Amino acid sequence: MATYYTIFSLKPGDRYIIRVCNSPVCDMERSPDIVREIEKLLLIDIGETTSDNRFTLELSECLGQCDSAPGMMINENIHGNLNRDKLRSIIENYDTK
Repeated sequence: MATYYTIFSLKPGDRYIIRVCNSPVCDMERSPDIVREIEKLLLIDIGETTSDNRFTLELSECLGQCDSAPGMMINENIHGNLNRDKLRSIIENYDTK
């Protein structure tokens, strides 16, 4: 079960797990652009972790936030209505914690 659900992990804990919703609604609202921007900002691909183990990037089937698509979750915090500028600000905020 732990390998089937992305919310479970068998590897040591990363500080921040970023899950970007890829449901049809988020996809229509350009979540693939958000994923590409995260990959560019953090220099990782989906399923990878930054070299300092601070961020891991994953896709999620649905975060239940269709009214604020595209959305992502960083640990337990939901972020919606994402665009490149808002995303950059969010990531920078977590990077300084």
